[in-house]
Amino acid sequence: MASPLKKAKDRLSIVQQKLTLLHEEESELLTTVRVLERMKTEEDFTDLDKEFSKLSFTASGAKRDRKNRIVVAQAVTGLLSDGKARSTGQIVQALEAQNVPIAGKNKVAYVSQILSRERTKFAASRKSGWTLRTVVPFGKTA
Repeated sequence: MASPLKKAKDRLSIVQQKLTLLHEEESELLTTVRVLERMKTEEDFTDLDKEFSKLSFTASGAKRDRKNRIVVAQAVTGLLSDGKARSTGQIVQALEAQNVPIAGKNKVAYVSQILSRERTKFAASRKSGWTLRTVVPFGKTA
């Protein structure tokens, strides 16, 4: 049989855990109330809803799937067709400027992964960056 002291300590730890959760919830609610109090009119709420819908559309519009890889690879092919080598960061900036959807949390790593898998199209150089791989006709040397 458990001693009264152990029972009291167990009960105290449970109450402390509940209090911690309540304090966290209280701070979240206070932040929400402050933000909502700052919004003056109903228009602010509609603007906020519009922004959320835009964010959800862009987040759901770019998935890490085959279609996104094809779109990114084609856009990069067009970008590198001028013959200039570009780093992965420069490529991502250019794609974002063209509104090309890039999936993933780390866009630079995702684009690098796509380009690395397309070995027949793209060549990587640590110094200069990514370029289009030149096609050498069969039987000739580069």
